[in-house]
This record gives sequence, structure tokens and C-alpha cells, in this order.
Amino acid sequence: MFHDGAVDGVADLADRIPSYESLVFSVPWLSEYLAAHPDQHLYIRFVHDRSFSRKAMGTFEADMRKIGKDALVADVAANQDKAALILLDYGSDWIVLPDKRMILWRHYKPASFLKWNANDFKIQRCADYNGNGGGCVGAVISPEGELRR
Repeated sequence: MFHDGAVDGVADLADRIPSYESLVFSVPWLSEYLAAHPDQHLYIRFVHDRSFSRKAMGTFEADMRKIGKDALVADVAANQDKAALILLDYGSDWIVLPDKRMILWRHYKPASFLKWNANDFKIQRCADYNGNGGGCVGAVISPEGELRR
């Protein structure tokens, strides 16, 4: 964080990132997919002291309530400090939970759906930060890569 002309927290960053990286690459189906698709870009988001920030939690909560997926809010809130927020192609936001389930939160074209396609998901208007060509999803993927609605 940049504060009073200095960057704070950089030393801690190197200590905190490996646990999120390990979590993301421990998801069996995702690791297999990435190995088979080396051109797929994946970015782990990190804000302040965690990957899934407090602001992201507030936005996620508003989005899931708007699309009728309230049950996901409590699940993610309970794991917020351990969950990883990953971005694919700067247009697809996924939450990786400690139990290796993944939630497709938001998706905007032309980002990848990984091993699925657009017809596999119901995409709805988000509560905020809306853009053209996509929206909120709230789909859960099992650690084995099975789509659960």
C-alpha cells in the first residue's frame, strides 16, 4: 500500500503470496487444465493483506444477493481471509475456496470459460461495476471440475 510517500507491506507480500499460489494450483482440475493450456493467463489478486479483499467481499455479497445466490455469501465470508481471487484474461473472476471448490463470480467477454462455454452458465446483471458482454454468474465448481449450479 502506498501511504505518506512510502510503500508499506512489500516485505509481507513475499510471505503471504505462496499460500494463495499453493491453493490455486492444488485444485486438481484447474492444474490439469492449465498444464494442457499453457497460453491461459491466470492472475492471483492481492490487496492489502489478502487475496480476497474486504471490498471484494462487499461487492461479491451485493452481486450474489442481486442474482439470488445468497447461500454463497456466508460460505465465502467464512473463508474470506483464506480464499484466493483469481482473474483469467482480465475478464473472468473466480474465487478459490480452501476446500478447493471454485466459484465463477463474474465473467466478461472475451475471457475464457476454461473447460466450459457460455451456454453452461446463467449470466445476469451484477449489482455494480457492470459492463457490456457479461455479468455475474455465481456458479460453483467442485474440486474435481464438476459444475454445480
